[in-house]
Amino acid sequence: MLSVPFFGTATELSRFTSRAGTSVVLASASGTESAFPPELADRIFAWSPDVKLASASPEALRGVGDAVHAGDVFIFADGKLCWRSEPALNLDTQALATQAVSLFISALSQQGYVRLKQRERNDAILTRVKLIAMERLLKNRAKRASRAKPAPEPVAVDDPYLLLGLTPGASFEEARAARNVLLQQYHPDKVAGLGPKLREVAEAETKRINAAFASLLAPVRAGRGRRE
Repeated sequence: MLSVPFFGTATELSRFTSRAGTSVVLASASGTESAFPPELADRIFAWSPDVKLASASPEALRGVGDAVHAGDVFIFADGKLCWRSEPALNLDTQALATQAVSLFISALSQQGYVRLKQRERNDAILTRVKLIAMERLLKNRAKRASRAKPAPEPVAVDDPYLLLGLTPGASFEEARAARNVLLQQYHPDKVAGLGPKLREVAEAETKRINAAFASLLAPVRAGRGRRE
């Protein structure tokens, strides 16, 4: 017989079974034995070594069940009674208790399997959701890239001084004034009443004037131009 804690009062038993986890308590004659059948303990520990075993007097167990007899088995889960054996005439109570514990452990194992499969299913769903979100993100990026306007091609400038009517070495103020005078000739208000072809010409000429002025800024800022 396996020696286990023996509880003679309901208070002692309650302290033991109220702990988290699974507890199996065997009803024993009060004060005469505190042992647990090895074959029953082997079945329990084969499932999980974390199950707590104990024996208690029928008086201590009457708080959780009526007509308690020696050999009855009570199973507690997280402090709550979840199963007890029911002795019957001409039936070995110990064999009944062993069978009951086996069935209970099998049920818990099945619950654990179900929880595992549910967790695997949830993980699979989460992975699929992440993949869908990534696909949508990549598609949105591709759409935005396709809608993005291409960078404008640089306007070729043959001779910015000639275009602006300046001589090499002109000051920054002279270049800016020349640009502004030319832009006034092609201002949108000046060509608003003209045909689309003429407006295109005016727009192209405006780009050439601005490009010519921009090409003169670098040497001016580098100190090669004469900025007065």
